[in-house]
Amino acid sequence: GEVVRVIGVARDVTERRRAEERFGTLSQEISDAIFVLSEGEIVQTASPSVHPVTGYIREELEGMNALEIVHPEDREAVRRGLEELGTEEDRTVRVEHRIITKAGEVRHVESVGRNLLRNPAVGGILVTSRDVSERVTLERQVRQMQKMESVGRLAGGIAHDFNNLLTVIRAQTSLLLLDLPPGPTAEEVEVIQAAADRAATLTGQLLAFSREQVLQPRLVDLAAVVRTAGGLIERLIGEDVRVVYRIPDSLPPVRVDPNQLEQVILNLALNARDAMPDGGALTLSVQEEELTEADAEPFPGLRAGRYMVLTVSDTGVGMAEEVRERMFEPFYTTKEKGKGTGLGLAMAYGTVKQSGGSIHVESELGRGSTFYLRFPPVDSDVVEDPSPPPKPAHRLAEGPVAGRVLVVEDDPAVRKVVVKVLEKEGLEVLEAGDAERGIELLTEEERVDAVLSDLGLPGMSGLELVDRLRELRPALPVVVMSGYAEGSPGRTEKLPLDIAFVPKPFTPDTITGAIQEVLRGR
Repeated sequence: GEVVRVIGVARDVTERRRAEERFGTLSQEISDAIFVLSEGEIVQTASPSVHPVTGYIREELEGMNALEIVHPEDREAVRRGLEELGTEEDRTVRVEHRIITKAGEVRHVESVGRNLLRNPAVGGILVTSRDVSERVTLERQVRQMQKMESVGRLAGGIAHDFNNLLTVIRAQTSLLLLDLPPGPTAEEVEVIQAAADRAATLTGQLLAFSREQVLQPRLVDLAAVVRTAGGLIERLIGEDVRVVYRIPDSLPPVRVDPNQLEQVILNLALNARDAMPDGGALTLSVQEEELTEADAEPFPGLRAGRYMVLTVSDTGVGMAEEVRERMFEPFYTTKEKGKGTGLGLAMAYGTVKQSGGSIHVESELGRGSTFYLRFPPVDSDVVEDPSPPPKPAHRLAEGPVAGRVLVVEDDPAVRKVVVKVLEKEGLEVLEAGDAERGIELLTEEERVDAVLSDLGLPGMSGLELVDRLRELRPALPVVVMSGYAEGSPGRTEKLPLDIAFVPKPFTPDTITGAIQEVLRGR
């Protein structure tokens, strides 16, 4: 049992020890997580900086299989990357993937691995992982904003073209019905007209999404708008849903179109009702808040500052992340076929954005949804009535007023049908295909009693034309019509309140009524 001989092998590890010391010093100073893995994906050692990234301390990770903290859906990609590293000395592979922290949080990291298995100072695979969650979130938000902008332009362009077509269809069918006796033929024409009316509703929602609808903003008390909308919501939402109001008595006004904002609130409330099939609570609240740069950072397009916040909250089923990312896209819906067009939230998004506000949502499955609509307040004591202005009586008992009308419209089919409608009313009509020709006729003709102009004109826009007309003849009545889209020269959101407006598509009664109204008011 006595030891008669000792045989040993000594290996000089001075270089490795120095490398470990340097590694320890460097790892204290950097924010990236650093791992040294064996060929079997086992963590041999790790830097102290792994804790802020993964939630684990280095001692917890050492001896663990590195793939255990990788998101299950990304493990195969990471495994392939490690396999590639093992095939060639000093090879480098970069993989972007997700990890699950010790607390269960999902984070995005960018990992760079290098094969240093034969390097005596390391003897493993060196992996550096950087937390890029914030960058990934910002990139996703930018892509979503760009997609929404592109879809908005497409939707607005389609709506514009369809509005011109529907204008012709609705006007021509109305003229046909005036000449047709009651009977089967007239009923068939009415079916066409009803279909055109439904199509007009869809194009109106597309224009709202593309932020190209015509708004008539006023200084209003946001609380008053919510109370007005709430009265309608209570009648529509059902007895099993309780409506709760949290509205202070005095708040600064905001500049919005109250009628359109009421429609937005109604759409959000009806969506909330559908999300609460077994009943629940719908809460409408208004408050003032001050956002810092840090508060505004998670919300794309939102800046630090003071806001009036309208909140619509429900206790419904909530939304998954993939639904939240697409919910404002037109025609995207999770409802059953035939129970929704997928345009309600798209319209809400466009209206709020066009009003200079922002709309965001917080929602989790099983925990309901909360929509936040933020509008910048206006420092003013003047508040206007949010109720809709009374509609003018188009057909008064005294009958139509004669006059000479200048029609400026670049679409030949629309111009033709408008001229036909006005002449049938007994009005004399001058035609122009663009703003320049309209100004020429106005200067050449001594008598022009009113102007009817499209807003989206080639060259000089309809709004610019209105300014020129006021310079030439300040008292000349003007009626404008529009169905134009995002990015056009005839954008409509800055339409003066004293200008009569007729949206496309319109009926003969609508357009003649508007002209008769301004002629009577001369």
